[in-house]
Amino acid sequence: MRREKKIEQLRRVQKVDAPPYLLTRVRAKIRSEAIAEHLPHSWWWAGAAAFVLLLLLNATVFFAPRQTPAADLVEQYGLHQTQQVYADEN
Repeated sequence: MRREKKIEQLRRVQKVDAPPYLLTRVRAKIRSEAIAEHLPHSWWWAGAAAFVLLLLLNATVFFAPRQTPAADLVEQYGLHQTQQVYADEN
């Protein structure tokens, strides 16, 4: 019964009109908060500089001269690999 009584009380609540410029004030407050949250220009420049440095680092690594492959080094130094475990005794 208590629940029905509460529901009946809620049905009797009448709609209230909002003040005429409430929505305009709420939007203005949201805009002012959004403007206050922007990063300073120095942070933008620092981020852009970090991005450019990262790109340059990647480019230098990508376009760096390649080292000689291991097979070329083996030939160059006479280090021939063999599958033989024990030395020839002949």
